[in-house]
Amino acid sequence: MAAIDSERQLSRNEVAAYLREFADELETETIPASSDDPVAGQKMTLVAGNQSATINPPTDVGFNVRVDDDSSLMDDDTRRVTFELEWNRADVPADDELGVE
Repeated sequence: MAAIDSERQLSRNEVAAYLREFADELETETIPASSDDPVAGQKMTLVAGNQSATINPPTDVGFNVRVDDDSSLMDDDTRRVTFELEWNRADVPADDELGVE
């Protein structure tokens, strides 16, 4: 899987729109690969500039929210909020699909 690490300055409204679009894609009803496979997820492709990565989170994922206050490090008053989804690759069926976006 390709990795993306993107950082940019956006307005709060632009960030909200991006997160809303991500949430809408995440919330799309998942269709099990078979009746015996209830964990098949919906593929999502994240794009940042000329980089992209396709993920396939299962129906249930770990969700972490972290708020950091870096003010104690080097007199920096930066605040950071991180949202993280995580899952085990073994929870998602292998995909041999070949395609062009």
